[in-house]
Amino acid sequence: MGGVDHLDRCISNYRIKNRTKKWTVRVILHMIDFAVSSAWIAYRHKMEAAGALKKDIFDYFHFRLNVATTLIYGVKQSQQRIATISSSDESIEDSELPAIRRIPACMPHDSARKKDVRHMPEMVGDRIHRSIIGPVIAKGKIFIQSLRLPKLDWNDNLPTKVLQTWNDVLVKLPGVDEINVPRYILSDDVNKIDLYGFSDASERAYGVVLYIRCVTNSGIIQTNLLCCKYKVTPLKPVTVPRLELSTALLLARLLHKIVPVLPLSVDKIFLCPYPTIVLAWLDLQPHLMKISSSNKLAEIQSLCSNSNWRYASSNNNPANVRTRGTDARVL
Repeated sequence: MGGVDHLDRCISNYRIKNRTKKWTVRVILHMIDFAVSSAWIAYRHKMEAAGALKKDIFDYFHFRLNVATTLIYGVKQSQQRIATISSSDESIEDSELPAIRRIPACMPHDSARKKDVRHMPEMVGDRIHRSIIGPVIAKGKIFIQSLRLPKLDWNDNLPTKVLQTWNDVLVKLPGVDEINVPRYILSDDVNKIDLYGFSDASERAYGVVLYIRCVTNSGIIQTNLLCCKYKVTPLKPVTVPRLELSTALLLARLLHKIVPVLPLSVDKIFLCPYPTIVLAWLDLQPHLMKISSSNKLAEIQSLCSNSNWRYASSNNNPANVRTRGTDARVL
């Protein structure tokens, strides 16, 4: 991973250390992100206009790698490193997300301050990895949220019971850096695409998972994880059914962003929330519910007018693990 790993680590450190003090740094980092993305789009248009083959055009990962290695090693060495990495890939279909960078400190601590544990989830991989390993770091984010309840300053040591809970979270992290997920989810002869979305919520967290089902011209069926997302529930008490409705809205918004960028039109969309009460609410008119729930329901119905809503039991719902948390090796 090389330069990209180094660049992501630098950006992460700047975001953590200057989150509230130097807002100008955050603006600069967002501008860098935007500049790299815009440069990659312009690069693709230029290469396609020149008639370059698809295999000769850098994807976004290799383009970022080229930029990072150029900044670190110079132009000649970066070209050699990119060529080495590209030649080591057997095929695009078999490539995987690079392993998550190793966590610098995942051993139990004898003592820790509140500010020492505040940014742990942000140091575990990049944004893509954190969404995939959400079930692992969910308990860490829930723990960090719980630190708001006791009146602790940033430099105060954690109480014994709280520290024990934190150590339990750290013990479950080893193995995160060994998780690999396929990057390329489509084949060249795809004939039909279906999407399957799952959502679930608990009192502490809620999450959604989106799978893609591809049928090739030869009749082979392939199913892969497309994307996922999770959030920690607010400290203000909310009933689980209301959280389930918020989860359905999160799934609808995620689907609305994913469908337009797929290379083929989607044939069927199946969305499967866990509780049957959400399915019952989806058949109601929004004005029959309270204002907050009414707005959510109206948005869901407008975003998913062509989707099929089905029931999925807890045992058959892959989003269930995102709300309860699990060990890295189990995931």
